[in-house]
Amino acid sequence: MIHSIYVIRGDGVVLYQKNFGAIKIDESLVSVFLSALTSFTGAMPDGSIKSVVSGRLKFVYTVDNKRDLIHVFCADMEDDELGLHQRIKRIRDVFAEEQYPKLATWDGQSKDIWTDFEASVEKVLSGIIKVALVGFGGVGKTTILNLMRGTAVPIEYNPTIAVDVKKLDVSATYDVIIWDFAGQERYTLSI
Repeated sequence: MIHSIYVIRGDGVVLYQKNFGAIKIDESLVSVFLSALTSFTGAMPDGSIKSVVSGRLKFVYTVDNKRDLIHVFCADMEDDELGLHQRIKRIRDVFAEEQYPKLATWDGQSKDIWTDFEASVEKVLSGIIKVALVGFGGVGKTTILNLMRGTAVPIEYNPTIAVDVKKLDVSATYDVIIWDFAGQERYTLSI
């Protein structure tokens, strides 16, 4: 689980910090790590992602040399490395596109500037919910998909060819993608 997210300027000033969950982490350990991090990330290639394990925590960080920023995740030691790398890259990119231009007019105090970014962070961390509708032909997979989306239900059977992929808008926090697979005559257990 990701415990904290930090966006830090190259001079060590924390621009953004958000904690997740109720687990208490040693703030002095985090503070020491963040201080040390700002001293050696200047030599890192732009966009590279590194991680360091300290105690039961894993710090994953990436640099944006063009904007003089460091993005840091503080996560559980057991968390999937590849998943953390993908998420921190997405958050770095979202920050560069959406948030960085707003910093030019930020007074350094107002919290309103972070509202949109926090929504984007929640979306990145929540991930995508994927649903696959499978079954024999004519059992109602497409009808279920249409009912979920609030669109018209077909009156006559119209077989799906291959797969139909649709996004379901149910929440601003996460995306739901539904695959409506074509009916099959038989299935094999793949466990």
